[in-house]
Amino acid sequence: LRVTDAFNFWATQIKYSAKLSERDQLHLAGLFSENSFDNEVRDEMREQSHIDSIALQHQGWKAKWERRWTSRWQTALLLTTTNYDSDYTFTQDIFDPQRQDGGGSRDNEITEQQLRFSSIYTTTQEQQVEAGYQFTRYENDFLILEQDEEVNLANQSGGVESRLHTLYGSYRSSEQANTGIQAGLRANYYTNDGEL
Repeated sequence: LRVTDAFNFWATQIKYSAKLSERDQLHLAGLFSENSFDNEVRDEMREQSHIDSIALQHQGWKAKWERRWTSRWQTALLLTTTNYDSDYTFTQDIFDPQRQDGGGSRDNEITEQQLRFSSIYTTTQEQQVEAGYQFTRYENDFLILEQDEEVNLANQSGGVESRLHTLYGSYRSSEQANTGIQAGLRANYYTNDGEL
């Protein structure tokens, strides 16, 4: 019996911030990572080997623009996107040339994109009122393939996409107040089922 393993991992992050003017700031960030693992179990006595391979990838981006319109009013616009991809394959290698080798794969990909806009106003009593809008899009896709010399055990693919719209507003009392209050309202609308 012989077992062979191989593992690789790498990740990197980048970030950039700039003061575009006395009122404007820009922030950019990115994340990239990848993992891979390969494993082979070879059994000469049974005349077969089993090979597994897993690859995981993740990447994400963020861009944010902040603007201070006056000393009391500021806005922010945020864009984000992230993607996670998982790929797994396996092979059943049988040394008998009369038999077909078995194997298959399972792949899954998750994606999310988001847009957020917020506006904050600070009163002369240092109270804050915030209002904003968020749009989020989710997507999940999968693929399952499996083969055997006698029957296809499972061959499936599909996916789902969902969109969410959100409006919100909040109030926060001054931090110098003896008793603090923070309250808000949020309304969500799901496009898949039309629920509010």
